[in-house]
Amino acid sequence: MWRARWVVLGAGLAAALGCGEGGEPQEPEVAPPLECELKPGGQCAGEDLKGADLSGASLAGVDLSGADLSFADLSQAELARADLSGANLTRADLSGAVLTGADLTGATLKEATLVGAVLAGADLTGADLARADLTDADLSGAVLTEASLRGADLTGADLTGAILKRADCEGANLTRADMTGADLLGANLSAAIWSGTTCPDGVGSDDAGQTCGGHLTDLSRACDVKPGAMCAGANLRGADLSGANLDGAALDGADLSDAQIFDATLRGATLVGATLIDASLFGSDLTGADLREADLTGANLTEAVLLDVTWGRTTCPDGTLSDAAESGACGVDL
Repeated sequence: MWRARWVVLGAGLAAALGCGEGGEPQEPEVAPPLECELKPGGQCAGEDLKGADLSGASLAGVDLSGADLSFADLSQAELARADLSGANLTRADLSGAVLTGADLTGATLKEATLVGAVLAGADLTGADLARADLTDADLSGAVLTEASLRGADLTGADLTGAILKRADCEGANLTRADMTGADLLGANLSAAIWSGTTCPDGVGSDDAGQTCGGHLTDLSRACDVKPGAMCAGANLRGADLSGANLDGAALDGADLSDAQIFDATLRGATLVGATLIDASLFGSDLTGADLREADLTGANLTEAVLLDVTWGRTTCPDGTLSDAAESGACGVDL
């Protein structure tokens, strides 16, 4: 069993010397007793471990959900598959810790140190990692959906295959980070720092003008974008398909929300049930395309060619159904 070592700081000299007012000896302040065993698989949910020294501890599979581990030293600790959901790890030191497959959903890790930590496959959904130091951390395959990484340092981090849907990465430092295959759909990347970063589609940020903008979707994992491509149900949200040739492509049920598809050709393409919410199809050629039951809410179809398009229960850019129009089609003034 691993025993936490505690440091108690007195409020003043008398307290530090164990004396109260008048020099009377006082009982030394002690940490509250633990009601659990800090060991692999231990049940320590909700425990007060603030400032505890757990460096190098073997705690694989331990239940520390809701525990207060703020300012704790967990460096080099073994926490694989541990339950840290809802735990407070503010300014905790987790450098070199192994958290493979750990549950950190909703955990608070503000300004925590996770240099070289292994978080492969960990679930950090909704976690707060604002200003955390994740330099050289392994986050491959980790789930960071709706997590906050505002101002976090991810220099050299491994984010291959990580899921960062709707994550807040404003001001995050992504220098030399490897984001190959990462899912950044709906993520806030404003003011992010790109330098030597490998973008989700494998392109280097230095070759793309010091940014991964336009390279945030790994199309190779979604489908082979080409004429006649079989992309039914593909996740192409936010993809940059400007100028692409998708003539005759099968995009039925595909998610193309927020995609940039301007000046592309989709002649004869099928987009039955596809989601094109807020997509830009400016100047694209959709001659003969099938848009039945597609959702074009908020889409930009300015100067798009819509000759011989098949409409049917299509949601038009203004939110109305094509069937409600006298022509049975979405209006040309879009």
